[in-house]
Amino acid sequence: QIPNYTMLPEHSRWFVKYFSNEGDVIADSFFGKGTNLIAAAYENRKIIGWDLSKNNVDAVRKSCISHTPIKSKDCKLFDTCGIEMNEYKEAQDLVDLALTDIPYFQAEIYNPDDSRDLGNIKKIDNFLEKLEKYLINIKRLIKPSCYKSKIYKPIIIKCGTKRLGDKGIIDLGTELELLARKVELTIHDKIYNELKSAYASYGLKQSIENRYTVKSHETNLVMLKYK
Repeated sequence: QIPNYTMLPEHSRWFVKYFSNEGDVIADSFFGKGTNLIAAAYENRKIIGWDLSKNNVDAVRKSCISHTPIKSKDCKLFDTCGIEMNEYKEAQDLVDLALTDIPYFQAEIYNPDDSRDLGNIKKIDNFLEKLEKYLINIKRLIKPSCYKSKIYKPIIIKCGTKRLGDKGIIDLGTELELLARKVELTIHDKIYNELKSAYASYGLKQSIENRYTVKSHETNLVMLKYK
């Protein structure tokens, strides 16, 4: 078996070190196997995270406490909905860096019986409604930035592309950029990372047959909430 997608710890560490300082609060609302949060804990940041899988939550917490400098009180992980973030529904201006990798549209179903799982959503408009709600909530939680003072507290989202055969592609980078403007977040930057996945070679024949380019990069949108 060849995994479709894996995250690289060094990729996460680069964002953590470039956009935050030691002691800052890093949040990931869809943390999965926890790459972003483990990297943040390793770099002496406090972490807040959500994942629908209790197994993921327990494993990531154990990894952080056992193998990084983080203290237990600074490792706040929840097996609840990372879109609603109900544990902080009254909070605002709490997070220094929101770093997340949103599941691709129709990519995988991790919890087939859980309506909260984005993988269960079949229509792109319904999927984007969920992402808009996420942006509204994380905007409330992220600290404000100030261009004049060079204070940057970003929301960074790695955006994938989904091929849908004769229906074309869904580029989450484009869709999220439009949603960000709708909820009045500023697109500060686009950062591209190179993919070095074995899956790219595995899918080469299909790409040639369908006149696709081989997917070699991903878009990371950097969004800010200005005062």
